[in-house]
Amino acid sequence: MTRVTPIIILAERGKKMGEMLDLPHNTIGVSPSNSKFMLHHSVLKRSIFSAFFLFLLCQNVFSQESRPFRYSDEIGIDFSPLLRGESGASLLYKHSLGQRLDVERRMQFSLRLLLGFYNDAYDSYTIQKFNVDTLFTIQNSGRSKHRFLSAGAELQARKKNFRFYLGADLGYRYWTSLGESQQMKQFNGTIFSVKEFDHETKANVVQASMLAGINYFFLPRFSIGMEANISAAVEFSNSKVLQNGAVVLKDSGTLFEIDYRLFRLLYLSYHFGKPAQK
Repeated sequence: MTRVTPIIILAERGKKMGEMLDLPHNTIGVSPSNSKFMLHHSVLKRSIFSAFFLFLLCQNVFSQESRPFRYSDEIGIDFSPLLRGESGASLLYKHSLGQRLDVERRMQFSLRLLLGFYNDAYDSYTIQKFNVDTLFTIQNSGRSKHRFLSAGAELQARKKNFRFYLGADLGYRYWTSLGESQQMKQFNGTIFSVKEFDHETKANVVQASMLAGINYFFLPRFSIGMEANISAAVEFSNSKVLQNGAVVLKDSGTLFEIDYRLFRLLYLSYHFGKPAQK
């Protein structure tokens, strides 16, 4: 599911904390400070994708026959959060409609249900320009937790050991974020800690997606699948900033977002139920 990174929301919180402290400022930007992790993450993604496509190529070259398998039900486990540096997984279920016993039928409608979770860590800072020789920054770090559920339908088409599909779904996601913020002052090259804050955010997201995917059957009942999507979402969030356990700032808002993911899902599926008959 498409997520709104807490870093962006915390940038706005940083500006409001500056206003609360009567600090003149001009927000310059938000910069992640985990460049080493991002580099390792990029290398890992390239290695996994290279191995994945090499596996598909070898399976296609050495396949002895074309076997158009079809069953009425499918359940899959998605591992895409690991490729994005997150912890979590999701479960995908599909149920075919119509003449599912007709092996010659190339097109097939299917209902789908997706549910899962993922957790993410973030580390960022908001730069606030005070004057010529003094710089104020808000440094943020913490973790976010996401839980989501979506339901939809898709039109599937198969050719030999491959299955292609187009579809749409409507989903709901609930996420929370807990973290710490520290206000820093830099004066003549020396950095001082001014104040420390805790921040909490809770958000409800409603999202609609258009999706496209492909499956490759390497065994009669097992396939590997990839899915991409473009989505539109509305998010309703509530957040608060605490200092020494006392609430010093509350905020709520609504955000509209359009996003896409090239690898929304990367999943392994088991197919079961009524088999197609020749």
